[in-house]
Amino acid sequence: MSLQRRLDLIAWAREHKAVIIEDDYDSEYRYSGAPLPSLQGLAHATSVVYCGSFSKVMFPGLRVGYLVAPTALVARFRRAKWLVDRNTPMLEQCALADFLREGHLERHVRRARRLYAGRRAALVESLTRHFGNRMTVVGDAAGMHALVRIDDKHLLERAARNKVQVRGAAEYYLGDAPTDEFIFGFAGLNERTIREGIKRIAPQ
Repeated sequence: MSLQRRLDLIAWAREHKAVIIEDDYDSEYRYSGAPLPSLQGLAHATSVVYCGSFSKVMFPGLRVGYLVAPTALVARFRRAKWLVDRNTPMLEQCALADFLREGHLERHVRRARRLYAGRRAALVESLTRHFGNRMTVVGDAAGMHALVRIDDKHLLERAARNKVQVRGAAEYYLGDAPTDEFIFGFAGLNERTIREGIKRIAPQ
């Protein structure tokens, strides 16, 4: 979301006295340009609940997330946490606190950002080679997924036939959704696998 759209959303929330839930699980991974400020950092007079997770930044087995909540909502979140979950693992949290305090997370993110940037570049290069001007990557070079528009009515059929998992973006829309948008995850795949997968779904 561009800076202007973020400011527009904050203005809308302020006008309608709404609370924004900002699910920011992968903003550490931005591959070009300066990072954009979070909604929570921009919305000084608007309620924003900022959610994050170390499961994505580090590894899935570390089931530790966090909230940055407005002061007025802290007591409610604390009560809700007590009602639904009283068994948060303490050992993992203590180890994570040491990991953060000693500066290891920043080094880990820098290494992972270089790795994921290469994988994203392999994805975009392969899509361009096989689909040409029928393909458009939507949005900024960031995160661990790419939203791609591809003018190809038989893409999902070929993907299923060749055992390549491709997800359409329609389920992420509230209303009418385009049928030519797809989400490609690249963070968990090496570059060779990415290139082979795109080759398999490409028209022959």
